[in-house]
Amino acid sequence: MFKPMVLMDAYSLAKIQEDYIFNFRKSNKPQWNALPCNNVGRSFGGENKGTGLLGGKTNLFGQQKDSENVGIVDNQHKSNIPISGSAVLPVQKISNVEMMERRKNGLCYNCDAKWSRGHVCASPRLFLLEGVEHKWIEEPTLLVTRFEYANLFHTVTDWYSAYVSSRVTGLPNRPKLVFVDGHCMAPLEETWKALFSSLRYAKNFSGPVCFRHAILSPLGYETALFKGLSEEINCHGASAHDLWQNPDDKKTARLSEFGEMIRAAFRFPVNRHHVERPVSGPNVLFVRREDYLAHPRHGGKVESRLSNEQEVFDSLKSWALNHKVCNVNLVNGLFAHMSMKEQVRAIQDASVIIGAHGAGLTHIVSAMPKTVILEIISSQYRRPHFALIARWKGLEYHAINLDGSFANPPVVIDKLSSIMRSLGC
Repeated sequence: MFKPMVLMDAYSLAKIQEDYIFNFRKSNKPQWNALPCNNVGRSFGGENKGTGLLGGKTNLFGQQKDSENVGIVDNQHKSNIPISGSAVLPVQKISNVEMMERRKNGLCYNCDAKWSRGHVCASPRLFLLEGVEHKWIEEPTLLVTRFEYANLFHTVTDWYSAYVSSRVTGLPNRPKLVFVDGHCMAPLEETWKALFSSLRYAKNFSGPVCFRHAILSPLGYETALFKGLSEEINCHGASAHDLWQNPDDKKTARLSEFGEMIRAAFRFPVNRHHVERPVSGPNVLFVRREDYLAHPRHGGKVESRLSNEQEVFDSLKSWALNHKVCNVNLVNGLFAHMSMKEQVRAIQDASVIIGAHGAGLTHIVSAMPKTVILEIISSQYRRPHFALIARWKGLEYHAINLDGSFANPPVVIDKLSSIMRSLGC
């Protein structure tokens, strides 16, 4: 108890000691008014000389040396007025369970009255709080604060921040992680659990927790994935193997390695130097944008970024079936109905990824090298999110900018046909 391990314990001990000394001194303060005036002089020079101001074997402050009880001696009336010499405050122990029960009922720890700001107990008591033991976590742990935790793009920025934090601090490949925000569970938690060795919520801790090695992961808003939307980041992506052979300080492999980490988390093989494509022909993944219920406070509706999405998909499906040069597999990317592992697999197997501007395209962070991105952008959502990700991964990127939210299917087919020809199909 007297060897505090954390600063809060030291503060608590100091406060208890301060209160104890204050009450001790207050209870032992000499009661000068209890003595008749004529006895004061006699105590120093009269017949009581040598006995001290209060009579008996006492010191100047009335504290008796040989016994626990101290009295004020009135020689005229021969009576003792007792005062407390030890001033022992009552000590009562309260367990952790009792503390939780009182907190639940809004009661003061010290008395049975309702607690409120400025509450003062009727009788002062010194309480010993038992059962509040600090739990120590010895392993290095990432502390993460999420904001828009149900949106894929913003969650990927949190994943990336945690990944970079673990890399620059030399943590294991899958460190432990604690959410220090108050958000609830969401479908994207599946990937958090796959990426990290353990996942806990600070709000569910039953008592104080101490970390031997804690790393505060920066907010996702502080990563290049988000900062790049408003700041110029002159950087291009490449694989680690390419940079090892041809060093270039204007290129980075960080985002490519991050994508590999996501694929490895779901036990997909990671091969940086060889890309295997489906034997039956190249996959063209059309990422669909559907209504979905991300969390209880979400209405389940998404804004339309491509008003005739179904028409465009049906046109592409017809084109793929009649494509004579090679067999094209058009994949219907209904991510709202797929597990995260299935989504990552669809991204990994795609030669071309096409879709309207939306959070689902964030999956291109785990796309394989040489994957081609075709983004359909309405006039209301011309933002560089996915152009930047493609650049930082070293992926080929194309965009179709619309006047409004309606896409002309022949224009989309023409653009896709040009991309397929460049792939030899």
